Amino acid sequence: MVESRRYYFAFDSTVTPRGAVVFSESSLSYTAPGPNPEGVVQHHAFVSEDHGATWQSVLVDEVELGEDCVAEGCSSDFYNGHTSVSADASGRLYFTYDGAPTPGGRQRIWLRTSENGGHSWSDRVRLSDATEVATSPALEASGRGDVRMWYMQTRGRNHDAWNVWYRRSTDGGTSWSAPVRISDATSGAGYKTAAGFMEVYGDYGEIAITNQGETIAVWGEGFSWTGPGGAWWNRTR
Repeated sequence: MVESRRYYFAFDSTVTPRGAVVFSESSLSYTAPGPNPEGVVQHHAFVSEDHGATWQSVLVDEVELGEDCVAEGCSSDFYNGHTSVSADASGRLYFTYDGAPTPGGRQRIWLRTSENGGHSWSDRVRLSDATEVATSPALEASGRGDVRMWYMQTRGRNHDAWNVWYRRSTDGGTSWSAPVRISDATSGAGYKTAAGFMEVYGDYGEIAITNQGETIAVWGEGFSWTGPGGAWWNRTR
């Protein structure tokens, strides 16, 4: 699909009603000495309209590397380079991702949409709190313009107080509901307090919409990158 000196992270995929396959991926450069990335984070859509025989790489956005992860065992790039993509029944694509507006700045969650199968994308829209650090969004679309997503975000810029926030759009991403905290359990593990949980545990959470219209979200929380930690979930009622 691509030949590059950049390191690619494949996070999500979707199929449009017309059969186009779209992957959401991010790429980082690690050419400098040491394990840390440098330069910008690139977010890509890989699109195939012929059942995978050929692919087009579309650059959705470039963002800056954000604040480092400093938890036990964590590499500096852990909060960077996450994406999620989904298509609704009309074929509109929704691509969400994290990234900082300035080098080393606070990461935010962004969204872009596509009306032509991923070949071009709208201007980006910010979905997270600009005063906090956010990472690892997950998104799913259904029906015509029903989009649901969550992301992880610090509280009071405290890297030991994370929460998961849920938002929904029913008009194709034009407007969004106010954020709702769905990591609302305040006990049950040593890493949980009333302020949140101590660290993002893994970057492979998911969100799904059932055939009854319920939303199910699952994610990881822990003491640190090393752990221990566990999987948590919530659903709409």
